[in-house]
Amino acid sequence: VRVYLNALGFAAPGLGSATELSAHLRGGQWSAEPDWRPSPAGLAPRQARRLSDATRLAIMAAWQIDAAVPDDTAWVFASSTGEGWALNEILAALSAAEIMVQPLRFQNSVHNAALGQWSILAGAKGPATSIAAYDDSVGAGFLKARAAKQAANHVGTKRRQFPLTPACRHCDRSSRRSMMSTW
Repeated sequence: VRVYLNALGFAAPGLGSATELSAHLRGGQWSAEPDWRPSPAGLAPRQARRLSDATRLAIMAAWQIDAAVPDDTAWVFASSTGEGWALNEILAALSAAEIMVQPLRFQNSVHNAALGQWSILAGAKGPATSIAAYDDSVGAGFLKARAAKQAANHVGTKRRQFPLTPACRHCDRSSRRSMMSTW
């Protein structure tokens, strides 16, 4: 199977595009501001506050790809663990003596939160799929993109990776997989 990339979106602290990443990988300088927060263009400040950093990063990268694909593009967002940070906050709140969970946490706790927000912001008209497959997310994302390509003319694939929250870091790989499958 051959895969061709028409565009590559990338966003990380100190590296705002795939071009900057490429320069860094060739030995270029890199530095990130300690208080850097993802801030996608076209996102109102009030709306940005309601989204997790993971979702804002995904949107930043997707905007870079969006310019290179037609309006009817089928989108595939692949993520290792989805919105682990938001889910961890909900679980911590539920275990507290006085349960205080912000309603926005629920909408941001699912693995397809970034794709949902992206499709609303971009006015995406084509099919959309969100995949969270831990270590297999990249392959699963490309496999889904290949399948979508057979059904449509254009596919935009967005992969994002974030470390698990502190509560999950002590688990080994097999227990993380079983935790994720039971949530």
